[in-house]
Amino acid sequence: MDHLGQILPFWTVSFFLLLLLSIAIFPLTHGRFWESNRNKGIVAGILSVPVVILFITYGNLQPLIHSIEEYFSFIILLGALFVISGGIF
Repeated sequence: MDHLGQILPFWTVSFFLLLLLSIAIFPLTHGRFWESNRNKGIVAGILSVPVVILFITYGNLQPLIHSIEEYFSFIILLGALFVISGGIF
């Protein structure tokens, strides 16, 4: 089975590049807009929708599910470290 990176066209990287550019440019050009975490989440969500659609189109959701599992395990680890260090009373 081919890896997903060998199957997807090169232009699919553009969504990641747009996210990096928005992180670099929006604080300078739209400072008030970029201050809100909600707006940052909206931008990230909008740019992630095409990527999820690509994963669904190519029928390989396993890398996406694996990344979500790693994310949640990392958040649980951070929470555990926070509790162990005495951050919650």
